[in-house]
Amino acid sequence: MARELTGSGTSKIAAVTRKPKKSTSVFFTASPIPATRFMSATEDLERRRAERETAQAVETGGSGCQAQVQLEALIEIEDECVSQTTPSSSSFPSTSGALSTSASRKTKSPLSPFKTAVVKPAPTAELQAKTPHFKDLYHYYLDTTGFEYKIVLARSDFSTNSFARYHIGLLESHTKPPTYCTVVQYTPPAKRSPESSLSAIPRVGLRNPLLRFLNHSEDAIAQRQPANKNGNGHVKGQTAQDAQDSEATRLRSLITKPAPVSETPYKALICPMNSDYTSAWRAFRHAFRDLTLLTWEERFDANRTFQKARAKVLDIEPFLYSKPTKGLPMGLLPQENGHLQGSAHGLEVRGEVDDGYVRNAFNLPSISHPLGENGAIGSALLRDEQERKKIEEQKIREAEELEERERRKRGEVKVKRPNYNAPMFNCATGRPSTDAYGQYTRNIPVGAARLGGGTNYAGLIRKSRPWPRERDE
Repeated sequence: MARELTGSGTSKIAAVTRKPKKSTSVFFTASPIPATRFMSATEDLERRRAERETAQAVETGGSGCQAQVQLEALIEIEDECVSQTTPSSSSFPSTSGALSTSASRKTKSPLSPFKTAVVKPAPTAELQAKTPHFKDLYHYYLDTTGFEYKIVLARSDFSTNSFARYHIGLLESHTKPPTYCTVVQYTPPAKRSPESSLSAIPRVGLRNPLLRFLNHSEDAIAQRQPANKNGNGHVKGQTAQDAQDSEATRLRSLITKPAPVSETPYKALICPMNSDYTSAWRAFRHAFRDLTLLTWEERFDANRTFQKARAKVLDIEPFLYSKPTKGLPMGLLPQENGHLQGSAHGLEVRGEVDDGYVRNAFNLPSISHPLGENGAIGSALLRDEQERKKIEEQKIREAEELEERERRKRGEVKVKRPNYNAPMFNCATGRPSTDAYGQYTRNIPVGAARLGGGTNYAGLIRKSRPWPRERDE
């Protein structure tokens, strides 16, 4: 019997075999951790370089010999520390079968902590490139005051409760020396609802629908009739020069960009990229004038005096420019010398000949919208016209009253009594309500005087005769 040492002496109890308890400590885990092999930085760089070269050869479709050499180099490096798996033979059409067999074998090293480097074949579909944008190369130009040349112009339409917008931007390149360009973007107003579109149909077109139907029928018949052509394919009466001109016009129309429509969005570069500052700045100012009827130096027009006058002359509803909020940069103010400033009496602007301005040279859409009461400038002009008429009528009325008083003082005009032009007796509208002295009279019913009454209707009021029973009482 074995003896067990205790704290108080020797014990004669037999030793009890206990089941070992599994340790939960991290430092005494039961699972063995493989030893980590040391790899120098040079070996790691060589391994990564070989992987990159192999992947590049696969993507570019290199020759089979180069792929084999790179693959062998990769396997030689990885055989010492990693296991290697090669792609299928379809990625290397010119590689021999021995290479495919040897590359498909897996070599595993128990001391390697790195994972297997797998070379994926090149994708069959090409990746779509990012759509280029002008902001990748350009940014909005800032002047010395910090003003950003990215402005928004708006034109309201009160009938549809919508508005059209124009964005004009002067762009500067990121590179040095900088280059410039100018871009415009048009956003049409919201489409009208069917109810509003039906209400906006002019009444003139509905006056004689029969005549319009007959005219439309005649035009349709004329279009259906075939043209009389000769043997050369030309219309009779048409010369060869006319046929050549018409063909040239048709071919020119095929290559000419169609005119922009005011109902669709529009975006264009009115000054191309890689332009100098002078050209881009001139295009920016000319586009601003086409849309607002103001030069850039007149953009802070007080009470829109110039804009109203020019809109009235051209009969055009212009776009409006709102100056920046108070405290923000407002841009340079070169108008202190009076250059490129006009007057409220015409379209002439000082210095516009030297500037080379031509209206609508960029063929922008919706810049000739007719002036009307549904626009901001049109409604303002209408209010001004109504106010002017009221003032003129008031002046005429005051002049007539003054002249009348002067004539009365001279005794040339007798004082007219009230209702001097009213009928004296009964007329189609009945008896007059006032007499010659302006006093109101009662409307006497017909036959009141015959019944014995007067103006107080005394004759109309008859006392009923009492019954005999009531008489006794």
